[in-house]
Amino acid sequence: MRSNKILTWKSITTVILFLTFLSGTLFYYLSPWPIVADRVIMLFCRPLYFITSCIILKHVVKHQLISMVRLLLKRKSALVNTLLVFGISMLFSNCSFSQKKSNMAEVKNQFYSKQDTSKLKVSDDEWKKVLDPMVYSVAREKATERAFTGQYWNSTESGLYRCKACGNPLFRSDGKFESSCGWPSFFEPVSPTSVKYASDKTYGMDRVEVMCGRCDAHLGHIFDDGPPPTYKRFCINSVIIDFEKK
Repeated sequence: MRSNKILTWKSITTVILFLTFLSGTLFYYLSPWPIVADRVIMLFCRPLYFITSCIILKHVVKHQLISMVRLLLKRKSALVNTLLVFGISMLFSNCSFSQKKSNMAEVKNQFYSKQDTSKLKVSDDEWKKVLDPMVYSVAREKATERAFTGQYWNSTESGLYRCKACGNPLFRSDGKFESSCGWPSFFEPVSPTSVKYASDKTYGMDRVEVMCGRCDAHLGHIFDDGPPPTYKRFCINSVIIDFEKK
């Protein structure tokens, strides 16, 4: 009787885990905004998995867990075994998320210019029409790409980095440095007016947001742990920058 109780408890827990990872995975792969979806995974699905794991460790000792697994494998119920297999597979699939490329057709962005330096005041609705969904998520919704997945985080080519939304020159390659944060890092912008700053207190943190000086697109954040001469680290999303090779 005790084993059946353990099995019931563990079966319910397995179902919860499975539904959590399944819903998170489907949302990620079916969403047109994968960066935002990934942020939802980080904020909801993984904490829920952690909480569920703590409950398991609290209520089930090691030998009981082993007994439960053996019982599951012996049961004839295809549903329980299927849920167990899918729960494990969803765990590994969630751990392997990375930046996805958008399938959006190329749309002409009339706000992008390498010559025009005038300030832009464009509504989010207008930006949504001309920006790739991933670019829009970062630029207008302040999303963040997954570390070590961006196109330029470890690039060493010489050239100029521009805002992908408006073409504003932001950083030069000689102002880029290697860091272990997983995002492109720069110690200074092209000019003081290339970027602008704002206070960011989201997620319980006190940070300084970096935005494009021309179109106000969200670029990333700035920190005080960079190299000389500025000792600053501009931590920027690859998604929101265009590279112009020399």
